Amino acid sequence: MNRGSWLAYAAGLTTRLIVLLCALAPLAPAQLKGLQAPAKILWDANSVPHILAENDHDAMLLLGYVHARDRFFQMDYQRREVSGRAAELLGRGALSSDIQIRTLGVRRAAEASREACSAETLGLLEAYA
Repeated sequence: MNRGSWLAYAAGLTTRLIVLLCALAPLAPAQLKGLQAPAKILWDANSVPHILAENDHDAMLLLGYVHARDRFFQMDYQRREVSGRAAELLGRGALSSDIQIRTLGVRRAAEASREACSAETLGLLEAYA
């Protein structure tokens, strides 16, 4: 098994372990800092989360919580990938992709688009994060 395959396998196991541990001891939404009103997350029989919130801010905060709870490794990898830093995890094999992403300026474009966002949108993105 080459290094890239091993990393993908280990990442999959790590992600499954994190999901299992979180499922065994989920954080109650009431314990989350920043909620503006009562809100909750219900998981159905297929472990699909359903967010019930009285406002967009709280819905985004809970959505960010659910995404991080269930997909933290994927989120971290994608953050590195669009920043041209995937080689930090995957090694030299990802350098050509990192160079291409940095040359295209994907992260710079994302940062520049922030200025086009309204204060309301920035608040929702902050709640998600």
